[in-house]
Amino acid sequence: YEDIEFDKKNKKEVNLESATDQLERYKLLQNNWCQQNVSATISYSPDEVNDIVNWLYNNWEQYVGVSFIYRNDPTKTAKDLGYLYLPQEIVTKKEYNRYVEGLLPIDLESANTFEEIKEDECVTGACPIK
Repeated sequence: YEDIEFDKKNKKEVNLESATDQLERYKLLQNNWCQQNVSATISYSPDEVNDIVNWLYNNWEQYVGVSFIYRNDPTKTAKDLGYLYLPQEIVTKKEYNRYVEGLLPIDLESANTFEEIKEDECVTGACPIK
């Protein structure tokens, strides 16, 4: 992938991150951020299957569900790889920057909290299904 240039932060290359590192990040988010299930698609190479099985066995109580996909060449399209679609899409740096420019800032100060929802909507002892 030498002909594709993107800025690297923390000297990590996402397409080279091990499946167990991805699973550990999933577990971190699952335990500290989400009350139901974090959506995660773990990319892996066939030589990582034993490590994945061991991680799943050792962390049985720490996850709800994850999806797995073979780690592919990120320069290939879904059609190139024989799939109808992929959960990740190839983009140029220009396309990425254009997308980022359209993102709006998140104002966490004005965000509702779980406690506010609970207080306002669960006063009768029954909470609405979201």
